[in-house]
Amino acid sequence: MLANTYNPEILNTLLNSSSEGITLWDLEANLVYFNEKAKEITQFNLEIGKNLYNYKPKGLLIDEFGETLTRELYPLLVSIKTLKDHPPVRIGLKLDDRIQWSEISTRVIEMEGTKYVVSSFHEISKLVQTEQRFLDTFNYAPIGICLVSLEGKFINCNPALANMLGYTNEELVKLTFQEITHPLDLNLDLELFNQTLSGEINKYSLEKRYYHKTGHIVHAQLHVYLVRKPNGQPDYFISQIVDISPLQKTLSALNNKNIQLLNTSKNLQLKIAQLEEFSQIVAHNLRSVAANIKSTIEAIDSSQTQEERELFLNLLKEPSENLLDTLADVMHIIELRDNESLPKQECYFETIVDKVKTQLNLEIKESNSVLQTQFTVKSIVYAKPYLESILYNLISNSIKYRKEHLAPVIKVLTHKKGNNIVLEVEDNGIGINLSRHKNSLFKYRKPLTDRKESKGMGLFLIKNQIEAMGGSIQIESTELVGTKITVVL
Repeated sequence: MLANTYNPEILNTLLNSSSEGITLWDLEANLVYFNEKAKEITQFNLEIGKNLYNYKPKGLLIDEFGETLTRELYPLLVSIKTLKDHPPVRIGLKLDDRIQWSEISTRVIEMEGTKYVVSSFHEISKLVQTEQRFLDTFNYAPIGICLVSLEGKFINCNPALANMLGYTNEELVKLTFQEITHPLDLNLDLELFNQTLSGEINKYSLEKRYYHKTGHIVHAQLHVYLVRKPNGQPDYFISQIVDISPLQKTLSALNNKNIQLLNTSKNLQLKIAQLEEFSQIVAHNLRSVAANIKSTIEAIDSSQTQEERELFLNLLKEPSENLLDTLADVMHIIELRDNESLPKQECYFETIVDKVKTQLNLEIKESNSVLQTQFTVKSIVYAKPYLESILYNLISNSIKYRKEHLAPVIKVLTHKKGNNIVLEVEDNGIGINLSRHKNSLFKYRKPLTDRKESKGMGLFLIKNQIEAMGGSIQIESTELVGTKITVVL
C-alpha cells in the first residue's frame, strides 16, 4: 500500500537516513526489508529472503543482566510467535574486546492483508557505559548516596548508606528520611527541602543526626541536590551523606581534654596562689618568731644577774614553741601537696566515724554530744588518712564550738549527687559570722571565732586535703544557729 502511495526511492531514502536500524520480517522469519543502519548495527550481511535462523551472531548475545539470551527470547521471534508487539529491551553482543549494546523493540503490522513484524533497534553502548560508570560510582562510593522522591521516600540507596544506617536497601526504600531523622534536626531539613522544591534554592547542605537501625545516633553531613525534568519540573533528589560520627567523637574527646586542661590550669593557679599566700604567712611568722628569739637572746647576753637570765630563758619558751608549730605546719602542708604517692582504698564511713568517736570519747562525754549518722553511700575509695582527718576535724570543731549549756547535736550523712559522693556535717553550735569572715574562710591561722582555742588551722588543713583529692568544700552558717559543711569528695 505504501509503495502504491509513495515513491519507493523516496521511502527508502527516508528509512536509510534514520538513526535506527529497521528490518521487516514475514511470519516465517524471512527478511523482507532492511535499511543501511540495520547492517551497521547487526554487522550481518543482510539479504532479502534470508531466514533469521541462517544468521549467526559474531558473539554471544546477552540480556541486560548479563545472562545468555536464548533464541526463543529474541524479541522478533517472540512477536512472530505471539503476533504481539514487544516492548524495548536491551541486548548485548559480546565481542572479543567489548560489548555492543542495542535497544530493540518490535511491532506487528499488516500490509495488503499480510502481517509482518517490524524490528527497530539503535545502539546504546555509550549510554550503557555512562550508566555503568554512574552505577559503579553509586555502588562503590565510600559515602552514602541515595535517590529521594519529592515526598522524602528513599528510591534507591547505595551500600555505603545502608551500612552506615544499619539497614538493607530493601528496608530503606520502605522508609522516608523524615522517619529516621532526629526530631531536633527535622524542621530545618524540611524547611530547606521545601525551599529547594519551590525553586528558592537549587541545593542545600547541613549537619544532622540520623537514627541507626539499632537506635543509636549517627552524626552526618548531608548534601542535597534537586534533579529536574526536561520541562523544568522537579523529578527527584540526589543526597550525599557523609558519616562524621568519628569526627564528632574526636571533637568531643578534644573538648573534654580542653575542659580538663582548663580545670587543671585553674587548679594549678589556685594552688600556686595558696602556696604564695602560705609562704608569705610562714615567712612573716618565722621572721616574727626569729626576731623575738634574737631579741630575747640579746637580752640574756646583757643580763646582769642569774635571776634576769632565768626570766628571759622562760620567755624563750613561747617563741620556740611557735617556731616548732610553724615548722610542723610547713611539713604538714608539704605532705598534703604530695598526694600522688598516697594510697587509696575502700573506706567505710561508719567505721571511720566510730574511730573518731573513740578518739574524741572524752570530749563527747564531757559535752553530752549526740552524733546522728545516715550513710546513704556506705563507702568510698579514698586516701584513708585524709578522710579520717577530715571527719575528725569537722566533728571535733562541732564539739569545740558548741553553745554553752546546750548539748551539741551533730549530724553526719552521705549521699550521691550526680557522679559525686557528698559528705555533710551539720551542728547546732555557735555558728560563724560569714559576712565578717568571708575573706578569712579556710585561710591559714585565721580563726573564725574569738575563742582562745580557735587557731584557724583545722579548716585550712582539711580544705587542702579535700582539694588534693580533687574535691571541694562549702560552708553554710548562721550565728547562734549552727553550721553545715558540705564536702564533695
